[in-house]
Amino acid sequence: MNREEAVWYYLLGKRTLGPVSWAEIEQITDDTVDADDLLVARGGDDEWLTASDVIEAEAEEARAVEEREAAERAREKHERIRTEISPGPDGVFPAVDGVGKWIGQAAQMVLKRIWVWIGALVLGLLTVTLTLGIAGPPLLVGLYMMALDRFRGRAVRATDVFRGFSRFLPAWGLGLAPLAVTISATILVGLILQSMGQSGVSETREALTVLVVLPMAALLLGMGAVLFYAGPLIADGRGAWEAARGSWTVAGADFGLHFRAMMLLGLILMLGNIACYVGLLVSVPIALCTQVAGYMYRFRDEQGRRTSMRPKG
Repeated sequence: MNREEAVWYYLLGKRTLGPVSWAEIEQITDDTVDADDLLVARGGDDEWLTASDVIEAEAEEARAVEEREAAERAREKHERIRTEISPGPDGVFPAVDGVGKWIGQAAQMVLKRIWVWIGALVLGLLTVTLTLGIAGPPLLVGLYMMALDRFRGRAVRATDVFRGFSRFLPAWGLGLAPLAVTISATILVGLILQSMGQSGVSETREALTVLVVLPMAALLLGMGAVLFYAGPLIADGRGAWEAARGSWTVAGADFGLHFRAMMLLGLILMLGNIACYVGLLVSVPIALCTQVAGYMYRFRDEQGRRTSMRPKG
């Protein structure tokens, strides 16, 4: 509404007065007649309305315009982010910063080739079962290798998961660290619970969770945070010690971000447990591809070449 444009008429007693601006109408409602009682209309209107009805209608229109503008801004932002994280014509994904964008890229990497990832996971699970777990770490690295290829615009097949056997020793070298921590944490929890039982201490389940389980979970998340890039580094040709040291250097420099990233990935994996764990066939590849998307930003230059293992400024 143009408050200064003289297009308004009003009824005062039995007289029609105007045209005046809306600013003058407001002055009248402030000084002389209540807005609920003053009838107003613009030239050419079919009926008279109270000033309060006009004010309410204008407020609703302003809210509607604001909502439309907000929706348009949100749409433009979504489109901008989608364009920013999507692969180019050659299929290569751009290196971008931000955990949310890494997850968005991971979703594209997985969902557009979902049956390839499901096939790779099924083959991997069968092989791990037949080898009594020995093939687990190298097959996990094979999944990282597939994710690296997808990021770089290369075609992937389900059988590419077996390429991880070419990194057998580094994969197991890195896998021993979280395995040792997990075993140690399990033993420690058992000793604590046994000690509490022998001392006759009776604690509720909630108290035990706070005192024992949650700190252990935080420890494992913290370890996952500092080793966030170790799997992609091994898949990209680094040794176990070099991968662990490089990930520790880069992820440790921004520990809070990577700890939150691990919490988000943990939530994604928990959601994958829905429907008798079938969802893990999707959530596991998304979690791995998220790490690869972060790796390609933190450890690669614009041409995709290997860089030094220093945090980006």
